[in-house]
Amino acid sequence: MANSNANADIRNMLLGPGVLFVVAFVAIVVGVAYWAISAGANATHISIAGFTAFSVIIVAFAAAVLWKIVNGEVRLAGLISEPDEDDETKMGKASLSRFQFLIFTFVIAGLFLMLSIETGGFVEIPANVLGLLGISGGSFIVSKAVGTKPDGGDGANRVRGKRVR
Repeated sequence: MANSNANADIRNMLLGPGVLFVVAFVAIVVGVAYWAISAGANATHISIAGFTAFSVIIVAFAAAVLWKIVNGEVRLAGLISEPDEDDETKMGKASLSRFQFLIFTFVIAGLFLMLSIETGGFVEIPANVLGLLGISGGSFIVSKAVGTKPDGGDGANRVRGKRVR
């Protein structure tokens, strides 16, 4: 009985979405490399094929994440809110630092992608933009540090893992 459960766990692990994604990624990379070698493609064709393969991989990853969101496997309820101090299962008030970090990340990633598509190659990200993204991430970290209580926890008194009021 235990052996069949172990076999089922191994089968699920080997056929899981992560492994299938890696196999698809390797297959696309090998296919692009084979095409480039057999066709005698120049650098422009190879970069376009590589960008297309990379785009297909990213779209497949996004589709997998969206599928998990639709099926309820990934919860977005607490994406921009801090957990409630009294009840960890409830979400507290919205966090401006989380929202700012989320927006800055998507705006910078979207602009980088758009500029890379327009130029046909990767664009160098200016140090100022990386600095702003670092400041945004730093403000998120500082807000987390300020939000924690001096006892090192979430503010609730604990005795052997249980809350004491």
